[in-house]
Amino acid sequence: MTINPNWPYIAVIAGLLAAAYAGLIAWLNNHRRHGTFWGAHAWLEVVIGNSLIILTLWALAGREAALLVFGLNAIWGAPMVITTLLANMRRLERAVDQAGADAIARRSIQ
Repeated sequence: MTINPNWPYIAVIAGLLAAAYAGLIAWLNNHRRHGTFWGAHAWLEVVIGNSLIILTLWALAGREAALLVFGLNAIWGAPMVITTLLANMRRLERAVDQAGADAIARRSIQ
């Protein structure tokens, strides 16, 4: 495995993209209308961030290294994404059940 001779340029471009991506994530999570969605789906931000890391590795060290890291991300990341999705679904289900219980309680009081 050899490192790309243009690695300083790749590193600077990757750093600028990383800063822009971090700003986008901060803006999305603090957005007045869509912040709740992105807070509940932060796993998407992590997957995109890891994909950007893999693309940088591809530019620096080649396809084989990038595929190796992609495989490791899939092995370690898939269970975490599934767990996060299940937790979000359970949280939403509890909120819907609570809203239904509150509506029934209000009707019975009247």
